[in-house]
Amino acid sequence: MLERIRLESLRQKVTTVEDAVKIIKDGMTVGSSGFTKAGDSKAILPALAERGKTEDIKITLMTGASLGHGTDGKLAEANVLKKRMPFQVDPILRNKINNGEILFIDQHLSESAELLHTKNLQSIDVAVIEAAYIERDGSIVPTTSVGNSVTFAAMAKKVIIEINTEVPEEV
Repeated sequence: MLERIRLESLRQKVTTVEDAVKIIKDGMTVGSSGFTKAGDSKAILPALAERGKTEDIKITLMTGASLGHGTDGKLAEANVLKKRMPFQVDPILRNKINNGEILFIDQHLSESAELLHTKNLQSIDVAVIEAAYIERDGSIVPTTSVGNSVTFAAMAKKVIIEINTEVPEEV
């Protein structure tokens, strides 16, 4: 996996999923890549759901669209979500939204980035971005979705890059 981090100075920042997920604290706003399962966090968000089973932590989660089948449901089931936006399709999450357990903002997907830039939404504390690799100049090469990832990464106080070694580095 280290060969996918081509900027040598970033290799020293590699950590375990368990340590990375500890960066996310109660009350934070998290922006995550993903447009259905494409670009969805395969490690960090599921680990956050596991953590939520034993720890009281609630976050606001913003994505580019819905997350892959199961990710939103795991987070909702573990009671990790305080607020979710801008789109979702998971039946577990939908039931919790309809029961008033999770706040939900249903907006056009293209509005999130603009509302963040104009400070009409809470700022992003942590961005979780899935990438195929990181270039020598530090550029993040996303896997199969971009969506709001650029805005989340640019505006977040901290960024967690989740390297997906299952996707090819180059095509």
